[in-house]
Amino acid sequence: MARPLGTVSFVLALVVSVVASGRAAELPHRALSVVAQAAQDDAKAAGTIEGQVVAIDYGASTMSVESGGKTIDVMILPSTNIEGGGNDFHSIADIKKGQKLRVLLSKRGSTYSAQIITLL
Repeated sequence: MARPLGTVSFVLALVVSVVASGRAAELPHRALSVVAQAAQDDAKAAGTIEGQVVAIDYGASTMSVESGGKTIDVMILPSTNIEGGGNDFHSIADIKKGQKLRVLLSKRGSTYSAQIITLL
């Protein structure tokens, strides 16, 4: 499908002006640092829990952990580090219902996220 010449010319002029300004290299870095800073500003350390997995949803990347008589719903992020015995690498697939674990949490609003999960 052919694009109107005006649209192509506009995009080309925009790219040329950014490159000519010498700031093209800093744009992706600046955008990432703004996003990372916003995430840091929102997320707060929420401590560590130790307990047992009572439910896990692999599709939604969430689990429910019973600890100290309470059940806490925890998001498992792509950046979550999952550790276990030895030098083996672990993934969310290694977490099963009934698994005992320790979780270092962060909290944004009312949502808990796992930063580090240690399989026990």
